[in-house]
Amino acid sequence: MQEGELATSFEIWPENLESLRLFIAVMTQWRRDTTTGLPTGLDYNGVQAGFIMMKRRVTRKQFADLQTMETAYISESHRIHRTVKPGSFGL
Repeated sequence: MQEGELATSFEIWPENLESLRLFIAVMTQWRRDTTTGLPTGLDYNGVQAGFIMMKRRVTRKQFADLQTMETAYISESHRIHRTVKPGSFGL
């Protein structure tokens, strides 16, 4: 795959599947920059409420995994924002 190309498929290791499911379940809980609309981090009050509503206990490792995915998502969102031309649709 060359730089700038998007992956069309990827593999999830079994030991990471539950952490990914948790991330997907709460990824509507972003705090966003009011100027750019870019994510600045997850709203942990909303994340906690989501876990409570799902009746989920989250391990320390799963929470650390969630934070790793949060950081990666923010970084990639900002990278894409820097490379997209104004007025284009981006993704």
